[in-house]
Amino acid sequence: AMKHRALGLGVLGYHSYLQKNMIPFESFEATQFNARAFKHIREQAEAASKELANIYGEPELLKGYGMRNTTLMAIAPTTSSSAILGQT
Repeated sequence: AMKHRALGLGVLGYHSYLQKNMIPFESFEATQFNARAFKHIREQAEAASKELANIYGEPELLKGYGMRNTTLMAIAPTTSSSAILGQT
């Protein structure tokens, strides 16, 4: 944690939201919603990381960047992604 502070924010229930609202997965509406949702998450995560850097300082690997976290967002691992990557 002294050199870097990783964070892995993501979402749960995205497909459930689309289904509940009768939005086809591959539709333009779903694409637009996805872009807006993840833009919002990214912007809020970056703002929070910058604020925390001001309060607690920057870790070694981020000196001069004004950020507290080296990573902010992540895609949750699944059975198929772990098989593709050769992980368990």
